[in-house]
Amino acid sequence: LRKSLILNPKRSHREQIELRFIDTSSKFGHGRFQTHEEKRIFMGPLKKHRLQEEQQLTTTATTTQTKST
Repeated sequence: LRKSLILNPKRSHREQIELRFIDTSSKFGHGRFQTHEEKRIFMGPLKKHRLQEEQQLTTTATTTQTKST
């Protein structure tokens, strides 16, 4: 990072930053998540995941009904 020529008087600009590591090896987007699983853990359950689970439940329910008859 370059040092600024003009010092900004705002408090947020005067605070010291301890930057240890910038991850630039991400394959997705702008370097926020490394893997799909990491993103899924952070984002939590999404609508598409809920719909997939419901679809799986309905298919298993229909297969058990056909087997019992």
